[in-house]
Amino acid sequence: MKLRAVVALGAIIAGVSLPAISTVTPVAAASTATATVSITPAESGDAHAGQPLKLFLTIDDQIGAGISAGTATITVDRTPISSRASLDLWYSNTTKTSAASAVLSTVATPAITPGLTRVVSITIPASALKLGPAGVYAIGVSVRSGGNAVGSGRTAIGWKTSGAHPVPLALAAPLTVPATSGTFIDAKTLADYTAPSGILTTELSDLQNTQVAIGIDPRIIASINILGKSAPQSAIDWLQQLKGVSNDTFPLAWADADLTVALHAGAKVVPTVKSLDFAIDPSRFSAANTTSATPTPTPTIDPSDPPLPTSASLTQWDYTLPQMSWPAESSVVNDDIAKIRASGITSAILSSTNVKWASASASLGASAKVSGMPVAVSDSSVSEYLREAALSTTRTDWNAAMAKLSTSLDLVSIESGTNPRVMLATFGRDWANSDTEFAHTINTVYSKSWVTPAMLSAVTTAAPSTVKIVSEPQSTSRVDLVRSMLVNEVRVDRFAEITGSYQPTLTSTRRLLLLSLLSDEWLQDPAGWATLATAYVTESHKILTSVTAVKSSEVVFLGNQASFPVTVSNNGNLPVTVYVAIRPTTTLLSVDKNYRMEAVEVPANSQHRAEIPVQSVANGKVAVQVFLYSKSGRQIGATTVIDANVQAGWETIGTLAFGALIVAIFTFGIIRNIRKRRKARTEDPEEAQA
Repeated sequence: MKLRAVVALGAIIAGVSLPAISTVTPVAAASTATATVSITPAESGDAHAGQPLKLFLTIDDQIGAGISAGTATITVDRTPISSRASLDLWYSNTTKTSAASAVLSTVATPAITPGLTRVVSITIPASALKLGPAGVYAIGVSVRSGGNAVGSGRTAIGWKTSGAHPVPLALAAPLTVPATSGTFIDAKTLADYTAPSGILTTELSDLQNTQVAIGIDPRIIASINILGKSAPQSAIDWLQQLKGVSNDTFPLAWADADLTVALHAGAKVVPTVKSLDFAIDPSRFSAANTTSATPTPTPTIDPSDPPLPTSASLTQWDYTLPQMSWPAESSVVNDDIAKIRASGITSAILSSTNVKWASASASLGASAKVSGMPVAVSDSSVSEYLREAALSTTRTDWNAAMAKLSTSLDLVSIESGTNPRVMLATFGRDWANSDTEFAHTINTVYSKSWVTPAMLSAVTTAAPSTVKIVSEPQSTSRVDLVRSMLVNEVRVDRFAEITGSYQPTLTSTRRLLLLSLLSDEWLQDPAGWATLATAYVTESHKILTSVTAVKSSEVVFLGNQASFPVTVSNNGNLPVTVYVAIRPTTTLLSVDKNYRMEAVEVPANSQHRAEIPVQSVANGKVAVQVFLYSKSGRQIGATTVIDANVQAGWETIGTLAFGALIVAIFTFGIIRNIRKRRKARTEDPEEAQA
């Protein structure tokens, strides 16, 4: 337990509560308030007949100009708060007038040095309380100085609610790591997370062997298992520690992915992990060990090495509630239930803000059924106050939150009568991301006489009430971006066919990246999520355009028979096999029918040139379309157009012309010789007579 938690708990045991609850100034005094005023009761709001009521008033100089001495008036409403809805309204300070109107006491307040905070301990005698039946009563305070309102605050106390019929309260919390964009958690990060002060160590230390049901992110288990003998020892020890917990356990989605946003974006079922076989490195496991001392290696097995896993065994875990799921709070719409069930999920945790009960009394319990599916309904008010306490960074805030939590559960105890049903409260997805009062809060809640610990399994086995879904669609911008991610994932899956045996590597990796970006923790950082989600879509486009036919300069054909050159470029990290087809846009060029689909293998990050036999028919220019296809006939990438200049039959014509030229020259030579001889005879008669 953290030091500040020990100090605060010790103060409570000693009967000295610490201040106070954070409070919004009432509407009437908003224009003149100069301080933040809060008030909280000792013992987390428990008040007992015959005993004085101890309160702590905190005045925090808001402006920093200092506050002179003044007075604080403590008031009470002697009519008990009628419902938890009224209590929530009182705490939220949205009522325009104070219900606590009966003055209990007026006390002096000291002067406050500029910028500082003062705490005033106030004791109300038992005789001044004059409260009625057991219940929750509103307490208010207003502070004035120099005739002006300084500020006001409010709290509540549980009166005589010692709890003859305590409320069974189950708790649930996620066991996760901070949201990232990736596949598995790497060895270095696991070593950091499972170090003595690491987040996984802290979470498990707080959760183990408590009544808190643990929702486990299976990515953590798989990330340790897939490392085999390369896994950090601290991670292996942590996993063994997790195996030994007595808590109820159930699986979250991989990376605690949002179960419903993909459904809202058009998915028919919840996206899940594909095969993980692609990531298994046999050298990390016993099946891969060999002895190389002999010419023929003989397999050996080191008993200390883990066995070679399968895709299924990487995430296998002995959950006590294996079919339970946990959608993001207030994210479910009516149509989701059928899709969730079609995904193999048979029960779920839903927030009470996401359902409508048949009656107010039915809401005093967690076991329910919606559209035939069992659900555990977490109480939104109790969960809110529980989280405020667990995430408190000061003792003042913690005491304030515990007063809200205690009085809310007081009302549940009173309203439940003699047969209280099991209630459920949940911690937020981010409960372990900051220094918290987690363990302190749990111990304090379960120390109350009006609460008894319960397991989540008790909720699932209790008689359910029927509820209806109050549809809570996710934001349009988030759904639209997820829809784009899903569409591009499908396109990449189709594209991956050309990678052959490497297809699972690409498709499974993209699915793991998608699930990591759907992590519920990203809901706390919508801007950061949108940036990474957009990058996922951009990377998908890059993959889809990584294999192309290169557009070359004009190709010139100078014969009847020739080859049309096509260069295929692969900018991806995996080898591909594509089928090249060309289609001239005119009849000037025809493709050999035996080469209309030419298979081309292209290594990763390289190019390969294919030669497609063609025949020229006539002279002219023609645009040739180049297509790339997968084995199944699906086009890959965009169509490329290459210009060709066809000079049909130029060899035959040239040969004939050349032959004619030779004949002409030869004929000319003969004729010339004949003419020379005739001329010579004419000029020499004797020679002619001879």
